Amino acid sequence: MPLLLPYQLTFDVVRRLAEAKGKVRLALLLPTEWHIGQDRATWTSQAWMRNVEPHFGVGIPDGQAVEQLKGEGPYDLALIWGYGDGLAPHDPDDLLETISAALGCPTITPNVLNIFNARMLLRPAWPERPHVGRG
Repeated sequence: MPLLLPYQLTFDVVRRLAEAKGKVRLALLLPTEWHIGQDRATWTSQAWMRNVEPHFGVGIPDGQAVEQLKGEGPYDLALIWGYGDGLAPHDPDDLLETISAALGCPTITPNVLNIFNARMLLRPAWPERPHVGRG
């Protein structure tokens, strides 16, 4: 199975959304300020990113990122821009639901995106019928 890097999968989701919508307002939640300069540069590094309006908030589990971002919404999508955030033992169980409700948009984590994409490359094929029903 090929290695699919989570950040590349995340870029693909945002790029496709930008292609479909024309302009995407993106909330990026970072765990710390450690490499925020690099993150800002990353989200302007590709030609397709001219259609992405990134907004950054720092401090995921304590809610600071959400508080920083709330006033700048509405957003089309929120991304947890850190691996494992939302899954640490001390993170609230409803962290992702809380973020989505506060920002009024879907929230994607790189962990879940990677798991779902990897699962689609495994056998047996993903059972679609239970999710779409009949008729």
